[in-house]
Amino acid sequence: MQPNRLKQKLKEGKTCFGTFVRLGPRAVEILGHAGW
Repeated sequence: MQPNRLKQKLKEGKTCFGTFVRLGPRAVEILGHAGW
């Protein structure tokens, strides 16, 4: 894996995590429906 792809993935992960933190308990429901 190239460093660039890794950086991109990391950025996406941070964005997802930030959204998750903002949504709180709602996010758990959403992720549950998403099949995570």
